[in-house]
Amino acid sequence: MKLLITICLAFVISTKAFAFGSGSGTCVIDKDYTSVTLMTDRFRNLNSGTYQVTSNMSEYTPGQPVELTVSGPEYTGLLFTVVNEAGENVGTFMPEANFIHECTGTNPTTPPAAAVTHLSTFGNLTSYTLFWIPPSSSVGKVYVLGYVLKGARGDRNSQEFFRFVRDDDSAISLESTILFANGFE
Repeated sequence: MKLLITICLAFVISTKAFAFGSGSGTCVIDKDYTSVTLMTDRFRNLNSGTYQVTSNMSEYTPGQPVELTVSGPEYTGLLFTVVNEAGENVGTFMPEANFIHECTGTNPTTPPAAAVTHLSTFGNLTSYTLFWIPPSSSVGKVYVLGYVLKGARGDRNSQEFFRFVRDDDSAISLESTILFANGFE
């Protein structure tokens, strides 16, 4: 019985130390972080800080992959999606073994692979390229939204979020030119 209790305690402690090894716990990106309910003790910046998201193209072609590179100071996790003018998830991300997985999350309206998040093997990076596949037909202007998690894995007090949402001029849009959104609604 002592062995069983010890194993259970070790599991609980390691789960807290490596929180969300299977991703962010949600696939929803809100401008006020309301979807990030299980990580409320991390500092939540209201902007993207020194992080950037850049694209290899300013216009997407339906079905042709778009490279979205997240760069900046060392980070330990991320959660990204692409939405249309109505705020609906559009397109999918290519799943990548050991780093990014399909994010089906807690939102039943989010289709599989419409958002991506990190695995525990993600590591500490300063640049990472995601591959977004637009829908098979044009949906007009789209916006890249996301969170970046900075700080030592397992040290909850040093971790903080940075956000890319449509109301803080930090989300890139793809259609005719790279523009920045001025409003979320």
